[in-house]
Amino acid sequence: MPGVQGDRSVIKYTTTPKDPRIKNPGVFLLLKGIMNDIEKKLRQEAEWYATHQMSKQDFEKMIAGKTARALAYLEAEKKREAPKEVR
Repeated sequence: MPGVQGDRSVIKYTTTPKDPRIKNPGVFLLLKGIMNDIEKKLRQEAEWYATHQMSKQDFEKMIAGKTARALAYLEAEKKREAPKEVR
């Protein structure tokens, strides 16, 4: 029961927040922790994109390779489905 000595259902803070506009320092610290996690994740994403980004020449080379493979597959498919000549 709240108000009973030794009751831990009510959290009491022994320190006051540095900013007098903040009434509940626990919420401030929780939000600060969440923001640190978000900033860390954004930093990790930026590093990943920086290491996995393709240059324009690499992109064009990749598309040319895919096109060549598609054309080779198309030719092989045509040969396979073409009617066989009777000798």
